[in-house]
Amino acid sequence: NCPAGSTKMINTIAISGGIKVRFNMTGNATNVLSFNTGFTGQDTVTFGQGTYNIKGNYVGGYGGTTFQGIALNMTGSLDVGNSGAATFSSGTYTIARGIYLNGSTTTTFGSGTFNIGAGVVACGTGNYSICVLSSGGATFNGPSTFNLAAGLRTGGGAAVSLGANSANNNYTFGASSDGYAFRGDGGAKTILADALGIGNVTRFIGNVNLTGGGSCLIVGAATQHDIKGNLWGSGAVKLGAGNYTITGSLNLGLSGGGNTTCGGQNIGLYADNVTLVIGATGTLASSGVCANTAFCVGAGYSSVVINAPTSGTYQGFAVIGPTASSNTSSGVFTAGAGGTAITGVFYVPYGALKFDGGATLNNAVGGCLEIVGRSVSVTQGGLVGSACVSSGGAATFSVRLVG
Repeated sequence: NCPAGSTKMINTIAISGGIKVRFNMTGNATNVLSFNTGFTGQDTVTFGQGTYNIKGNYVGGYGGTTFQGIALNMTGSLDVGNSGAATFSSGTYTIARGIYLNGSTTTTFGSGTFNIGAGVVACGTGNYSICVLSSGGATFNGPSTFNLAAGLRTGGGAAVSLGANSANNNYTFGASSDGYAFRGDGGAKTILADALGIGNVTRFIGNVNLTGGGSCLIVGAATQHDIKGNLWGSGAVKLGAGNYTITGSLNLGLSGGGNTTCGGQNIGLYADNVTLVIGATGTLASSGVCANTAFCVGAGYSSVVINAPTSGTYQGFAVIGPTASSNTSSGVFTAGAGGTAITGVFYVPYGALKFDGGATLNNAVGGCLEIVGRSVSVTQGGLVGSACVSSGGAATFSVRLVG
């Protein structure tokens, strides 16, 4: 225990097996306690009120970790250990070398600001700011600001929620060492809550990829969502309202996978009140059915729904593909991708639109689908339909090919 309002340093610390350790339980929030070297807990480790500075790494004990402070500043990495619960209060977390969560531990953070650098512990093939491989999963409550220099990876079967219980969050995810701002593996469940406050953003500076079947990614509503890279999936994606600017491509089914339960619905992609603006630049798929495409829906995806916004800058536009005449990246619906419903304009002015392999495209009930492309081909059992018929009846329906 330290006197209230004091600043103290522990130069070195070594904890023997089975020892429970409690720091600053009688102090207050003005206390500052620094550790000149990192340390590893053995049983339970509890941090009382105050600010904690750790020069090095922290590894929790098998009895779990409880943090009740207002700030945690670390030059190393945070690893809560392989068992027991880990609970962190609301506050400011500045962790230079990443958060690594493994084993069966359930980890819960309060709301706050999370400034997390690239991890030093390998998370699969890359180094990430937050690596969650724990079957217990992790919850970061909101409103919170996430500045993740090297992105987030949710491992197979893990569950992660960022900004829970709030609509006023901020997300900026940089790229990991293997190029992902976000990666979700097979069976992973990841939820980003809304970012609807003034000036709030949802920004991925790298690829967003669901690499395994049964995975689920939910992105909350925001005025603007930015993805500097590709949005590719083998699992289910649910996109909250707003505009999505994707510098690369959107590919679903490039590597198999398909529909799964995500947000209580069995979906492949569900995007309501959304415009997808796709640049199709950078590294696109180089092989398979989605090669060199701006937008691709393939095998396993039997429920893809995109509803354009009814107001705002892109009112009525569901998908806007490359608008440079030199970029002819196509839009492809193939390999049994049935049940696709797009309400609004699907606009790829310089690319070919292809429907084959039993793929179907219609609009939602009561909606209207308009297609604009350099060419449209429907072959091998493909089916395209639209209910854009005026009150005059089917006789007034027309199709125009504009050269």
